[in-house]
Amino acid sequence: MNNKKETEALKMFFSDEEIFHQSNDSKNKSLQQLLDIAFNKLTVEQKQTEFPNHFWSEKRYGFERSSKYMKLNPEEKNKALRYLTEQNLALSYFIEKSGHNYGAKMILLAKNQDEKFLYSLFAAEEAVHQREFMNHMWFTPNANDHWHPMLNVLGEVMREGERNTLIYVVQVLLEGFGMSFYSGLGDTCDYAPMKNVYARILQDEARHHGSGVILANFYDVNKYEKEQIFEFTKKFITALQSASWFIKALENSNGPMSEQEKKIFLSDINYEETLSNRRKRLKDMLTKVDSWGLIGMLEKDKVI
Repeated sequence: MNNKKETEALKMFFSDEEIFHQSNDSKNKSLQQLLDIAFNKLTVEQKQTEFPNHFWSEKRYGFERSSKYMKLNPEEKNKALRYLTEQNLALSYFIEKSGHNYGAKMILLAKNQDEKFLYSLFAAEEAVHQREFMNHMWFTPNANDHWHPMLNVLGEVMREGERNTLIYVVQVLLEGFGMSFYSGLGDTCDYAPMKNVYARILQDEARHHGSGVILANFYDVNKYEKEQIFEFTKKFITALQSASWFIKALENSNGPMSEQEKKIFLSDINYEETLSNRRKRLKDMLTKVDSWGLIGMLEKDKVI
């Protein structure tokens, strides 16, 4: 089979429902007990039942610079910070949950046994990572309350992407973003068990990203794959800029904000600088694999 036929044949297994929303409960108690024993040996932190209100303080987000935030009462501040803790954990959880599907697809698309070894390890590590996050959640992430725009792009590329497209977009770009995201969360986390989890996961993510760079530089990409890589990269970077967690956090705790209030708030926390730094990091990641002008195409479209 050629790549396009393989991709088409696998689409039915990669709906958003399968990738992100498949139930964590098989109702099979014996199987769950077996998995619990295995995961207890593989995770760095065991399941918790009591948690602080939030894992990250306002300093993580620069909220201490916002006059709007500083006027909130303690209860409203705690509500905003708890909301953002849930969003951080939920995005981490969904990224790892999608990793099972990515590993499974890439095992099937592997060109040799070495690549099958790689993606078998990849999928197993993502399973452990997902359990690490589940061990520290008091909620079950759902699409209504905990969705990030980048997950729409991730689901689409998982379904539609050719093999080389997946390597570029998921392993190089997404895993690269994940490393930066997790590193920042780990460095600023005030909850020691979660800090340990991010430190452990970062070691695996570095290998996932690094192997993607190796494979992207090893294989030539055809015209169709280049077009796919460009389009999905553009969508992914645009989605990363469009999340509105911070605004929602304040509105959930203190009520709707006017457009002027939103503008002042984002200016106070230097949000545009945050987005600019994010674009720069993504560009640096793509530099590692850009032998055919991808960055130039993105710059021409004013994506980066």
